[in-house]
Amino acid sequence: MRRFVAVVALVLLASGCSEARPGSPSAGEERRGEFTIEDTDIRVAPGESFTIAVEDNASVGDDWSLSAKPDEGVVTGGGDHYVADSTENVDGGGGTRYFEFEARSAGTTSVELRNCYRGCADPEDEHTYEIAIEVG
Repeated sequence: MRRFVAVVALVLLASGCSEARPGSPSAGEERRGEFTIEDTDIRVAPGESFTIAVEDNASVGDDWSLSAKPDEGVVTGGGDHYVADSTENVDGGGGTRYFEFEARSAGTTSVELRNCYRGCADPEDEHTYEIAIEVG
């Protein structure tokens, strides 16, 4: 009996019974083209679309923006869209903001993302992230 319970537990664990964030890849799906602010050096191919995802929760004071645009000869875009963590309307619920780009031609450039937390009233509330992008 204990062996059966252990096997069932392993099967459930391996099946990825965790809930995926709406709009994000499920466990086991390829995540090509989706990066985060921890990815400080991104390499993509010409013509490839990609996003940089940040955790975003305006209800606690997050205010994300693209503070330095890329060289448009190398990478275009910079628009963004938001995907809530929950499909239900949850007070205080956060989500993910995706900054969208397209690699145009070989070269290097960078972008800078800024989170002006709670209006940046305190200098410690301003956080910037520079991300180098290589297209080739």
